[in-house]
Amino acid sequence: MKKNVEFTKPTSLPKGDERFVYHKGQIAHYIGNMHDYPVHLGRVGYGKLYSDNTPKTISLTAGEVTRIDGYTFAPMSLGVTGNTTTLVSEFRGLALVYGFISFTGGASIVYDLHLRKNGEDICVCNPESQAIGNSEFELSTMDFTSVEEGDEFELWFQADTDKTLSYTTTKLILIVL
Repeated sequence: MKKNVEFTKPTSLPKGDERFVYHKGQIAHYIGNMHDYPVHLGRVGYGKLYSDNTPKTISLTAGEVTRIDGYTFAPMSLGVTGNTTTLVSEFRGLALVYGFISFTGGASIVYDLHLRKNGEDICVCNPESQAIGNSEFELSTMDFTSVEEGDEFELWFQADTDKTLSYTTTKLILIVL
């Protein structure tokens, strides 16, 4: 026989603080994160830009960051919109941002991926990677950041030498809690 479980808030704790879920007067779950940034349950947003396997090129100028474009916006999304270069959050929260590129033609060059929010670096999170030979190389990066409604996210690429590269696979993923 199943017993009904009653969830109540004790009167000794402040009322109206929805970050806590109580069970029999004990805190059973805290809705938040290590930075005390409230995360609202049931409010998850996600969106993805991706490239198909059609070869594309990107021209890099030494020391300058270049935005990656030519994406397709994934049809399965919630609370995130996008176009061929940018993902846009439709609400505020905490975001996980992930970027990836696979490319060829970049021997003896140092590369960086930049995750950007509203035109500014969130971070250059990956270590500098040096390509050796003309094999296929993969770089990925991810970070967490606070997000407001309308914030725009992009993936940028940088090299220490002028170079035109060929790439077939790139992704930019945004998950907002």
